Amino acid sequence: MADGSSPTAGPRRGGRRARTRRRSRREAPGAGRRPHRRTERELVRRHAAGLALLGPLPVGYVHGDFQERNWLHDPGTGALAVVDLERARPHAAVLDVVRLACGPWARLPELRTAFFEGFGRELTATERTALRCLSALDAASAIAWGVPHDDKEVVERGHATLARLVRGDFV
Repeated sequence: MADGSSPTAGPRRGGRRARTRRRSRREAPGAGRRPHRRTERELVRRHAAGLALLGPLPVGYVHGDFQERNWLHDPGTGALAVVDLERARPHAAVLDVVRLACGPWARLPELRTAFFEGFGRELTATERTALRCLSALDAASAIAWGVPHDDKEVVERGHATLARLVRGDFV
């Protein structure tokens, strides 16, 4: 169950000290722990509101799900093809950077450097803010989709993104 209880275990017991320990673990995110759900919700709300305040962003035709699993790479020729185009549409160009920033760049920051060398420029300050805002929304979407579909990897990516945003060490 979502609260960590078993459907057959009955109500939790343990007295005031046990409840205090459980409450303090949930409310005090530490190194390696994800923030409390209330903190995550507030973070997403704040970033959604921030996105609405941004000025115009460079627009392009975006893939909408630009990530490694949607790439076909031929190592012999170096050719790259992108598949899974049902989310493609005109949008702020920075949208296609979200899944990279929330995935491989978190593990391998040198990929971020290589990407922007190939892209030809860094993001502007407004685009960096938009990236953080869009990443918070993507994290919420990942959690919302991953939980009912029992996709632990997607859920963990969402929580990890929110934790990085809380810590301030996002791209």
